[in-house]
Amino acid sequence: MNQPDPTTDRRDRYAAAMAKRDGDTWPTEYENDEADYRRRADAAMAVADAEQAELRRVADGLERDAAAPGVAEIVRPALRDAARQIRAALAVPAAEEQPENETPDFVTRVLELFSASHADAYGDLFWTVDNGAVRLHANVSDVFAWGGSDCEPITPDTLPALERAYADLKAVGAEEFTAELYAARQRGMRPQGAAYPSKTHESWRQVSALYDACGPERELGLGNPKAPPTAAAPPAVVPQPEEAMAPETVCVCSHTRREHVTVSGRLLCDTCDPDSTDNLVCRGFDAL
Repeated sequence: MNQPDPTTDRRDRYAAAMAKRDGDTWPTEYENDEADYRRRADAAMAVADAEQAELRRVADGLERDAAAPGVAEIVRPALRDAARQIRAALAVPAAEEQPENETPDFVTRVLELFSASHADAYGDLFWTVDNGAVRLHANVSDVFAWGGSDCEPITPDTLPALERAYADLKAVGAEEFTAELYAARQRGMRPQGAAYPSKTHESWRQVSALYDACGPERELGLGNPKAPPTAAAPPAVVPQPEEAMAPETVCVCSHTRREHVTVSGRLLCDTCDPDSTDNLVCRGFDAL
């Protein structure tokens, strides 16, 4: 069976979008009108292809700059992020190219994941409508750089990654960090230290481990002024005298040495009668 020509199919999608924008139908009533819309579609496709090629060159240049020696470390993440956002925008199909039967299910599922019944993070979901097409974004302002507005695109292709982030966080009782973990994994970058959950969150260790797995440790600087929380260091081992390190002994009266009262250099216990001259010293220990 012959496969449809991708170029012809794309031209017809562009032409149909133009016709509908003009209030016409597609196919049009007159054959000459269809031919005219297709010619206009060819011109639009040529412009779009040239613009996309230029954006790819820009993204390549940003990535080369980010890897170049001598670039300040604080600048590298911003360059990489700009390149990533350009490539993400190029990967999103135009409105006339989106399969209409897939969009509602995709949008509904993303809304569900961020809703109060799931992650309860509806404030972390942004959206725009471009030419009738819904664009979804995870709000990650101040997550990767101090004092910065930022968002991460959510597309049908990245929905499985969003699902995994939600599932991993739900397993540790921290679904509210879905946007942050999703974006960190997409970028291969840890959030800034100030964006880590504080130690008051019962799952802060688990969330921190998930964040740490997203990328290498970040240097402290202008965009990352605060280190993430860490577990308290174990108490220092203070050398003890040999007697203190030995197992605690219990005397015949069932008390330990430290539980005895010392009077005039002699160990007394509750079972010893201080007024007695026969059993004044606890026989379980030597007198001090």
